Parts: sequence; structure tokens; C-alpha cells
Amino acid sequence: MNSRSLSPFFISLALFLGLLTVSARGVAQDNAPGLHSITQEQVLADVADQLKAHYDWDGDVQLQLLRPFTLPAPTAAPIEVLVSDFPNTVSSTLLIRVRFSAAGTSLSEVSLSVKAQLWRDAWVTRQPGNRGDPLDRAALDVRRVDALRDRDSLPASSELEELSYARSVPADRVLMWRDVAKRLLVRKGEIVEVSASDGQLTITMKALAMQSGGVGDLVVVRNLESKKDISGQVVAENRVRVRF
Repeated sequence: MNSRSLSPFFISLALFLGLLTVSARGVAQDNAPGLHSITQEQVLADVADQLKAHYDWDGDVQLQLLRPFTLPAPTAAPIEVLVSDFPNTVSSTLLIRVRFSAAGTSLSEVSLSVKAQLWRDAWVTRQPGNRGDPLDRAALDVRRVDALRDRDSLPASSELEELSYARSVPADRVLMWRDVAKRLLVRKGEIVEVSASDGQLTITMKALAMQSGGVGDLVVVRNLESKKDISGQVVAENRVRVRF
């Protein structure tokens, strides 16, 4: 076999090896780090976190897209999502202005039309409650509610010890703020104990409550002996503290 007859063989081999080189180069390009993109789900999750922080919401925020929007094209740097304009009025349907940027460069800005839900625990009556009765934790249950729909619902994080029923309510009812009122620890016309402090000295006496009030309220009481009216702060059941 002479060199002339081998030429086609070597040419074919060279071409084949060349193709392998190109193919290997292509695989290396495919495995190289790609561009950064973002999904609609990621955008909604970022926006939900920013809404929760901005409005100081307690609970889990869920957003459902009502209208499609255009995502920014992939970039060499990670894409950031920033709510540029928060709604002045919060409701179950929101229009939110969002800006996309990468490495400090603005990419695009869109308006998101979403259905918003704020899920949190609220108090629910296990049995009927009567007006004036204090709220009893043992008589209540906790239920997950959408606070943007049931906006007046009483959060399960509320302190029940200071509340009573403002009106009678049936069983299995999500309690609303309008259903409760600050619990009256001092009632007008009742005899209360008044403590007056001056440095290390503390004096206690009985007085007539001229006003009703809950914990922390200032009420007027009347000294039973001198008939003098003084103001004091409600600190507990039928107890008022006066400071000089």
C-alpha cells in the first residue's frame, strides 16, 4: 500500500477527528455556566415576602396571578425583583408595580394583577358566648382564615384575658373585633380597693368607682371618708392605683 493510496484514508481520519473535536467543544459549551432566568412562581414568592414585610402582616401570604405578564430575558447576573409601588388600599385583589433588575441595571417594569390571601389563625367559638362574659380560652377553638377576606377576625395571638363579649355570639363563629370589647375590671358604682404610693410608703383604702374601665384605663374614684374624687389607673379586678 503506497502513500498515494493512503491519502483518502488519512483525509477521512482527519475529518473524523476534526468532527470529534467540534463535538467535544460543543459539549463543553453546553456544560458551561448558563444565563440566569426567573419564573413566575419565583416572582410571586418574592412579591409575597415584600408585601408581608411592608404591611407587617402576621400570617402566610399567597398570591394568585390574574393576568399574565412578561418576564425579563435571561441575563448574566441573577435577576432581582423589587416592588416599586405598594397599593395604598389593601384588598383581596391587588395591582402591584414590580421592577426587575440585574447587577444594578434595570431590566423592565410590569404591573402584576393578583388575588391575595393572608392565612392566619383566628379564634372561633366552641360554644355560645354571652354579652359581658370574659373570653375563656377553653371555650374557643383556632381556625385558619383569610384575614383579607375576614378582615375584622380576631387573631389567635390576641390576649384574651383583657377581653369580654361585647354582644352575645353563637357557637362555631369566627370572632370579630366587633364581637369583643376591653374587659371591664372596674365598674361604675362598685366599691374598689385603691392603693396610693409615695416612695416606700403605700396606703390602701376603699373607694367608690365613679367610672368604669379596663386594665390600664384612668378612672375617677371617690374616697368614702373625705368624699374627695381622685384619678387612678385600673391595674386588676376592682383595684386602682394612685400615684402622687
